Amino acid sequence: MLTLSYGPHEDQFGQLFRPAGPGARPVLIVIHGGYWKDNHTLESYATHALVEKFKTSGAAIWNLEYRRINADGDNTKAPWPAVFQDVSAGIDYLRSIADTQYLDLNRVLVVGHSAGGHLAAWAASRGSIPESSELFREDPLIPTRAVSIAGILDLRLTQSLGQPLQVERLLGGPVDEFPERCAAANPAQLHADAVPMTVVHGVLDEDVAIAQLEAYASTTENPAFQSIRMKDADHFGMLPLDGLEPPDWPWLVDIIAAELEQLGAHRPIEPELLPVIEIRPDSMGPLSSHNIEVARQLSEEAREKSPDPAPEFYSDRHVIEGERGDMDLYVYQPGGANQRHALLWFHGGGYVMGTGDDFLGKKLASDVGCTVVSVDYRLAPEHPFPAGVNDGVSALRWLSENASMLGIDADKIAIGGASAGAGLAAGVALLRRDSKVPMPIFQLLMYPMLDNLHATTSGRVPEYPVWNRATSLNAWKMYLGGDPAAAASPYAAPSRASDLSGLPPTYLCVGDVDLFRDENIVFMQKLIADGSTGEFDVYPGVYHGAEYQYPDANISRRMHSDMIGKLRQGLGIS
Repeated sequence: MLTLSYGPHEDQFGQLFRPAGPGARPVLIVIHGGYWKDNHTLESYATHALVEKFKTSGAAIWNLEYRRINADGDNTKAPWPAVFQDVSAGIDYLRSIADTQYLDLNRVLVVGHSAGGHLAAWAASRGSIPESSELFREDPLIPTRAVSIAGILDLRLTQSLGQPLQVERLLGGPVDEFPERCAAANPAQLHADAVPMTVVHGVLDEDVAIAQLEAYASTTENPAFQSIRMKDADHFGMLPLDGLEPPDWPWLVDIIAAELEQLGAHRPIEPELLPVIEIRPDSMGPLSSHNIEVARQLSEEAREKSPDPAPEFYSDRHVIEGERGDMDLYVYQPGGANQRHALLWFHGGGYVMGTGDDFLGKKLASDVGCTVVSVDYRLAPEHPFPAGVNDGVSALRWLSENASMLGIDADKIAIGGASAGAGLAAGVALLRRDSKVPMPIFQLLMYPMLDNLHATTSGRVPEYPVWNRATSLNAWKMYLGGDPAAAASPYAAPSRASDLSGLPPTYLCVGDVDLFRDENIVFMQKLIADGSTGEFDVYPGVYHGAEYQYPDANISRRMHSDMIGKLRQGLGIS
């Protein structure tokens, strides 16, 4: 965190939080409230919870302080127009540090609560302040989007405020004596028509009544304006106070996270899953054909450090005849009465890395109590599609034909995988369906890599932990042998499938801090709409493969327990 001054006064500063790593980041500006009074600060006010929450969103955060009017007595600390001059100067200051701090000022979200909600809406409206006003600034930095929470949006409606005299103290006198000041400082009299504006207000708010929202909504002509009414919330009913999170806090986080996603930031990460352990250093850049061997070596080193999840089970390696030569299958069989059931497993690695000797495959065998056969399929770019899918089909055929040798029932075989392995499993299931041959009884898809376009909201976010957009698109190009775009085979990129009917019952899980989140949701919605049976869970604060890095985190335990339960149910294990 950097504390940076934008003016000579002790209250003309901000706190800048910038995530590590290369590339210009979107900016979240947070403006605290408190009726513009000096007994509230950026650290003491409830909006500090937003700063803490979104530190892990991939956005830079500018927590803005400003001169505030005296809580008691004459207003000597911030006489008109000090508050507005400071907010203007504090926002425009970002231009002077954008290059050195890697800030993308074409992607700026401003958020404020109460009086801060007033200032956030006002900041988004500065472009319409008349030149004759003291508040006019040449070429101000206008935020890209704005969220006003319980905001004071119409200074004229003093009767709707719990502390109506604060407006008079802000303006230096009554509204009717200073109509020009009010007009230049009042969001309801200005126009933020070019800025998408979201106003969130509690219906039970008695400190800043919901009449403020209604007055603003009745005057704005902004087609991108939306209002959200929280029916059970009062003034502080959406922000944590004294460490206690109110029921509507998750909804507010979701609203702001969705706004940030529009600017290319991801959702905040669950604290238990920090710090993120990146396998590839930032200096390596996105995964590509030029550094794939280094990436594979780093991946292998990480795999070798993984603990053996269950040293008590039987493990074997079978060499079978694949499409173009021999292929290894790793067989994991724990003790117990459920060995008649089996899971054909495909490891992750973006279709370009990994091995069938897989930690997750072993853990599933141990925790589910079934035989797991893990496929060491061929990898791109040396073996692009359809090599991996064909290897999967060969492995499934071998498993069915050799079920009795392994002590399993041929009609109790499921298919599954993680990440690219889950995408491969989905492709194999589609190919089996279209070939009119017996299907697996269930498919388990852990955050599957399904869509070579990444054309969803989450898919357009450039920077994610562990697996980002540039890396993923490069991996797709290696796997597909180029960039066929929407013409990619559905057996390679199952999101391209026009029909998802006739598939086995499917369970999918994904975190909401994952590039694949929205493509996974769309895939499952279509699968269900097309008549197949499916369930899916989206886990808040979870990034790609996080449960592998932090298996003891509460969210990881929940995710793993849900997945194990669904797989056992799908296999018919009681």
